[in-house]
Amino acid sequence: LGHFAVMAESYLMAALLMSFACIFVSTQPALVDLVCPECNGDPWHLPPDALWAVAYSVIFQTIVGYCAQAWALRYAESSLVALYATMQPIFATTISCGLLSVGMDPQGALTWPGKEAGGAILIIMGLIVTVPGACQSISRSIRPNVQPARLTESLLQQEVKIRAT
Repeated sequence: LGHFAVMAESYLMAALLMSFACIFVSTQPALVDLVCPECNGDPWHLPPDALWAVAYSVIFQTIVGYCAQAWALRYAESSLVALYATMQPIFATTISCGLLSVGMDPQGALTWPGKEAGGAILIIMGLIVTVPGACQSISRSIRPNVQPARLTESLLQQEVKIRAT
């Protein structure tokens, strides 16, 4: 249950910070218009038709998704789970574009990416910056005193010895 506790604390803190951001933005008319131009100045308006979509999002995308992620942390490398979590928006956009390109659009719910696709660019840039450093730190933690070239050389020598016997 430790992995659930860590994730619960992380997401509780994220929920608190998002609540503060939401309250702050909702009190600033210029920010409301920037974030939600369709809201017409009322950031708390939710059409009754959207309640099912919100319920689906809360149940499946949030609760089930985060529980699956916590479960995956027990059985997979943490870097793989982090990559999956980070890449979810990009995969969702790719799948949506694929469905739209073949003409599948259930009840007109899908749209082509717009300015929000900038988030995908920021995610990719963040991965480009962090992944090489993470790979280097992992390789250093596995064998801190062995350089990559020496590591390859020592592995080849071990393989030669094994084959010789």
